[in-house]
Amino acid sequence: MIRRQVALEVARAVVRLTTSYAASGGFKQKPNGSSAAKSTPFKADLPRSVQDNASPAYGVSTEQTIAFQNREITKQILLLEGHLQQGCKIDGTACDCCEKHPINLEALAEETLGMTGDPVYDQLARWCRQNASKMTAEASASGSYDAEYPHLAVELRELRKQVMRG
Repeated sequence: MIRRQVALEVARAVVRLTTSYAASGGFKQKPNGSSAAKSTPFKADLPRSVQDNASPAYGVSTEQTIAFQNREITKQILLLEGHLQQGCKIDGTACDCCEKHPINLEALAEETLGMTGDPVYDQLARWCRQNASKMTAEASASGSYDAEYPHLAVELRELRKQVMRG
């Protein structure tokens, strides 16, 4: 995970420096229209304002995106934990509440895994795929998993704690 974070930081720095360097006129146009870079500067050769620029070239930073993803994942897990504790039922009647959250969680976890490489997101996505069939309205109505739902809620709680530490 640390190696991935370092790679992300290096990639972001390259984008920032390249963008700033290009904006300062560091890339010259050849007569045929293509660009030719001057010799690549070292960080010390760049103005201090460029060196300290931590904002992304556009949009939000990877850190902001990961924080957003973690918040969305946490919200979905909290909702699903509550539904599982209630047996995936509302007032004793099976509902589709437990069916939708694992789909959202799986998608969010897979997307975040691609940004972080953190295995907790792979664990969460696998947990969702492995347990999705137990959380359908039909499965809840059958009563077959009523004893298992509280245990699933505990497993999910542990995954949530790992995500929140992330």
